[in-house]
Amino acid sequence: ASQAEAERKEREKQELESKYSAFIQSADAHFQAGSYKDAQADYTRAKSIIKKPWPDEQIGRINKILMEIAATENAEKMRIDREAKIAAQYNSLIQKAGIEFNKNNYIKARQYYTEAAALQPGEAYPSERLQVIQNELEMIATAAKGRADSNAAAAELRKKYDLAVSRAKSFYLKADFENAKIAYEEAMALKPSELNNKIQLEKINNRIIEIEKERAFNAQYDAIIAMADSLIIIKEYENARTAYNQAIKLRPRETYPVKQVRFIKKEIVVKAYTDSMAAVRAEIVKYNTILKKADIALTEKRFSDAISGYNDALKMNPSSETAIKGLQIASHQYEQQKEQYDQEQVQLKLSMIQPVQPAKKKSKRDKTIVVPKKEINPYTFAELIAKYPDINFAAFPAKQPFSKEAANMVEIQERVTKVLLEKPVLDLSATHQLVSLVCQGIFPANKNVILKFLIQNNAETDFLTGTMQLSWKPAAGTNVKIDPFFIYPGFLPVIKPGEEAIIEYVCKLNEVTDGDSLEFELSDRLEKVKLKLNIPGGVYKNQIKK
Repeated sequence: ASQAEAERKEREKQELESKYSAFIQSADAHFQAGSYKDAQADYTRAKSIIKKPWPDEQIGRINKILMEIAATENAEKMRIDREAKIAAQYNSLIQKAGIEFNKNNYIKARQYYTEAAALQPGEAYPSERLQVIQNELEMIATAAKGRADSNAAAAELRKKYDLAVSRAKSFYLKADFENAKIAYEEAMALKPSELNNKIQLEKINNRIIEIEKERAFNAQYDAIIAMADSLIIIKEYENARTAYNQAIKLRPRETYPVKQVRFIKKEIVVKAYTDSMAAVRAEIVKYNTILKKADIALTEKRFSDAISGYNDALKMNPSSETAIKGLQIASHQYEQQKEQYDQEQVQLKLSMIQPVQPAKKKSKRDKTIVVPKKEINPYTFAELIAKYPDINFAAFPAKQPFSKEAANMVEIQERVTKVLLEKPVLDLSATHQLVSLVCQGIFPANKNVILKFLIQNNAETDFLTGTMQLSWKPAAGTNVKIDPFFIYPGFLPVIKPGEEAIIEYVCKLNEVTDGDSLEFELSDRLEKVKLKLNIPGGVYKNQIKK
């Protein structure tokens, strides 16, 4: 039951790993293709299945990329909006200038055309209209000069001039420089020779330029502060501190960015402390995980894994009473398991010996043969553990399936012993990486069947017999896996280079037809060698009828 539960947990783990890997592959593909939203969704799904760092790291990268894209799009939008606003202002000024020009309000028209030319320096139309206005004004000035001889005309001119200067001074005192400029320009148009008006107008123009510079400076400062505030919200403290320092350089007397820099320094200290605590918690989690795995290994009688796990736990916490006690129990059980293994080895070796009867003469029909004494496993249990510490030879591989149907195991074991001594009647073979698998016979056993195989190792390394699976491939229909009831020997052979060993696979007897086929697949425990042997349906059918 514990083995079945372990297998079930392993399958569940593999299913989770498979789902996790599928989402990660999909997310990575979306990420490479620039589909960041889809990638973010798949990384989130993967993270919900198995907690690993990679999805969180990728989600962080995606969030940063999306923020950069949004910032770029926002800057482009602001540029387009600014250009549209300038274009709208330009068109509005041209329209106003045209209206004023048609009303002969050349000063106002000149003002609007001048402003339009400043907005769109590359446009020729405002300059052309300004030249026309200049010509008109000069004509007006000439006409006005001609009327100056008339006292009434001179008085009217003086009245307009005084009014324009009065309005200009009033606007100037109110800091309404735009209207003050217009009024002085009107006064200068009436009396171009007045030097004071020219001086005042120059002061106003300089003040307007200063105001524009101050406005641009304020906009730059406000933009830097806004960026720094945004960075501090998302906890990009170093970038935020850089931005606040830029703001301090622009306005050294402003207290807000200085306070924010102090706040960031405190937050960085807090974050460093939090990170250190997180590292401590992670170490505790790692220790608890190692200890839990060791406890599970001990429960499942994987004593070698348990010993390794408890030793790892003691490296992290040498005073752990739980780990010390667990190590003592696992070590004791390991020694018991080793002793039992050695006893089983002796029994297995004895079961492989068929005594020779010299007094009895065998007939030609006698199919029994003498099996030479051979080491089923050429290593002691301790040697196996030392050479292959990651493999539990005391149990079948976790991936090895077994049939859950009821079977008469006493009868099966008796038949297995007899089949072991049968002469080879078949010679179907398959080879991979100098390891050969030979089917020597197929023997009926009541409602079951025994497939006898010879494994020959011609490679330069040990062959560690691992998982095996028989599949039935009907001529029509889907393939069917035929799980074994029993595998002999129970301690799967470890075959040295140049040696061989016999295994027997006991499974349910099936009605195989001539058009069908069977495939027997055998892997080593390291999953480096995989042998696939095909058995024609007609051969199988003929063998079980004998």
